[in-house]
Amino acid sequence: MIGHLALDGGPLTFTAVLRRSWQTVRKAASWQGLLLVPYLTVLLPVSGVGFASVMTERVALPKFISGELLKTVPGTVLYAGVWVVLCYAMLRLLLFPALLAGSDITILQALGRSVRLTTWRTLLGFGVVGLGAVLVASLVLTLLAGVGVVPVALTGTHTAAGVVLGLLELARFAVAGLTTAFVAFFFVAYVRQAHGRPVEVPRAGVSSRGTRVAALGLVAVAGLSAPPTVVTAADAAVLAAQVDPRIIGHRGNPSQEVENSIAGLRSAQAAGADVVETDIQETRDGGWVVMTTSGSAG
Repeated sequence: MIGHLALDGGPLTFTAVLRRSWQTVRKAASWQGLLLVPYLTVLLPVSGVGFASVMTERVALPKFISGELLKTVPGTVLYAGVWVVLCYAMLRLLLFPALLAGSDITILQALGRSVRLTTWRTLLGFGVVGLGAVLVASLVLTLLAGVGVVPVALTGTHTAAGVVLGLLELARFAVAGLTTAFVAFFFVAYVRQAHGRPVEVPRAGVSSRGTRVAALGLVAVAGLSAPPTVVTAADAAVLAAQVDPRIIGHRGNPSQEVENSIAGLRSAQAAGADVVETDIQETRDGGWVVMTTSGSAG
C-alpha cells in the first residue's frame, strides 16, 4: 500500500495508509474474503512462498507429520508432490498482494490477474531479483557478524557474546525489513507497469506535522525496545554457560528409527542420550502398553 501511495505522488501519511487499508478490509469482508482462508492458512504457511502474514505466522505443518512421511519412499513422494503443487500455486499468486492493494478490483479479480501476469519468464525474473536481494542481505549480515566477533574475541566473556547476538538479532530484523520493503516495491512497480501506470517515484513533498510526530514516536518506541532485546540475549548467554545440559531422546531417536520403538530407544542410547523418553499407557488390569506407530515395539 505504501508503495502504491508513493508512486501515485499523493501525500504519504498515516491517514492515507489507514484509508487504503480500510478499502482492503472492506474487500475481505465480502464473501470473497473466504478465498483468503486457504491462501493464508494452507498455501502461504506450507509452501513458504510469498509475503508472510503475522496473522498466520505460527501456522505450519507439524514436524512430526512431515518427519514420519519422509521416513518412507511413498510418504516422501507424496510430501514432495504436495509441496511442489503448493509452491507452484503460490508462485502464480505472487502478485496478488500488490494487485489487491493497488486498485479497486475484487479479491477474485486480483487472483485471476496474478495468474495471468505470472508467466514462466516473469517468474524467472522474479527469482533473479529475489535471489539478488537475499544475497545482498546475507552479505550485510555476514559482515556485521564478522565485526561482532572482534569484541567477543577481545573480551572472551559470555556477556559480550550475548550482547553481540542481541545486536545481530536487531540487525537481522532491520535488514529483513528493508529487503522485504524492496521486494514489495519491486512487485508494485511491476504491477503498475503492466497496467500502464507510472513507476517513477515523484519528488516527496513536505510531510504534515501530524505525520512527523507519529513517525518520531515510532522511532522512539523502536529505540526503547532495542535495549531489552540486547539485555535479554546477554543474560541468556550467561545462564546457558552456567547450566549443565542434559540430552533427552524424545520418543527414542525419531530421526533414525520409528518413534517409541525398542530400536529407537537403543539408537538414542547409542547416540549418547542421557535420558530416553517413551510414551506408555497403563491398562485397566495394571499392565503397560507402549504407544508406537509400528509393531516393532514389544
